[in-house]
Amino acid sequence: MTEISKHYPPDTAAASLWLRNRQPALWWDKVEIEEDVNLNVFPPKEQLDAIYLAAMARATERAKMLIGRRERLGIDTDASQPGD
Repeated sequence: MTEISKHYPPDTAAASLWLRNRQPALWWDKVEIEEDVNLNVFPPKEQLDAIYLAAMARATERAKMLIGRRERLGIDTDASQPGD
């Protein structure tokens, strides 16, 4: 009678489960990080108001410049478009 030896490929899922249960500090899938998050990332309201007012002033100046340019070029933006 001949003795037969069968070899099976290793079960990687079983090895992973064994490692995670045996040494969870080294092999656990989930990593938890505790971090103190500061949600006060916006500047104070007074500073935001100043930024807003400056942006509105720049927008007003830009609009005036564009209106002047359209007038000099003779572009009429109030006329209805064909097909309206």
